[in-house]
Amino acid sequence: MANPKDLITSGRAVQAMQYYADNTTTNAILQTLVTACSDAIEKYCRRRFVSIARDELYNGTGDRRLM
Repeated sequence: MANPKDLITSGRAVQAMQYYADNTTTNAILQTLVTACSDAIEKYCRRRFVSIARDELYNGTGDRRLM
């Protein structure tokens, strides 16, 4: 199963390599490599590339404008 923080899917990696492997072992190895490379890229860039939904809360008077 793909890691949600991977930057590419194993299917996309296979397509990019112009190579199709239906072998479960090959796909598992490929998924491990994708996860390792995704982690290395995020560490090198010192940032996360996966979107994360967050809520921001502000104190205020209930007005729609934020000053």
